[in-house]
Amino acid sequence: MRFDEGDLPVPFDGQEQQHSISRLWVRDEPSRSLDYASLAAISDSFFPRIFIRRRAPTPAGTVTLSTFFHADSVMLAEQGDRYMLGTARALNYRNSYFDQSAEILREVHKRGPRQSKAATA
Repeated sequence: MRFDEGDLPVPFDGQEQQHSISRLWVRDEPSRSLDYASLAAISDSFFPRIFIRRRAPTPAGTVTLSTFFHADSVMLAEQGDRYMLGTARALNYRNSYFDQSAEILREVHKRGPRQSKAATA
């Protein structure tokens, strides 16, 4: 993982943030061609957003995890082992629960303007 923004705050400084966004480039290590198992593992690579928001150690666990694949096997094969852009965010924090959503985007280079395709976690 290579973070563009929103890396894990180490050391925690307790300075609450207005956002909880992480944006990073991610792929399997060691590198391998992308398949559904790999994409499922990558979609679960984001740490809890509360760590960015509160910048303090906070108990957190996964209650549910739903992953939706918006890609077919041809698109996965085209991706190969290149990095993909992952973005994660959360909006609600209350009663020791918080939501979190994430997207994994791949770049598609074909004729015409650059396009993006997504798998949403």
